[in-house]
Amino acid sequence: NPTAATAGIDTFAAAVSLAKKHRIFIAHDSAYSFVTFQGFKAPSILQVSGAKEVAVEFGSMSKSYNMAGCRIGYIVGNKDMIKALSIIKSNTDTCQFLPIQKAAAAALASGHQSVQANNRIYEQRMNMV
Repeated sequence: NPTAATAGIDTFAAAVSLAKKHRIFIAHDSAYSFVTFQGFKAPSILQVSGAKEVAVEFGSMSKSYNMAGCRIGYIVGNKDMIKALSIIKSNTDTCQFLPIQKAAAAALASGHQSVQANNRIYEQRMNMV
């Protein structure tokens, strides 16, 4: 999955500018954005001024919170895009199993301690290679 390549703010700014110019939307897959090492923090496309007009960002609970197989994530950004995607989602399936929703909510409410602990483990493994 991850190549360790990360788009920078300049790349995101160029993408947002292009999207505005051509009236297109951006869907940024940010599943690994919290899996970072050595003090690096992956930027969000939503940090770019005006990005919320043209972009959404998808996150995954499986990567950051060890919820692989639970098939649950989140979307943030442009409210009209989120509304349209929620209509599509409501017509393709019902909803996620309630205990999985509650587990995801608890993970998000607990802060980033578990994410940071996982990143330390991943960094140790990376340094062994």
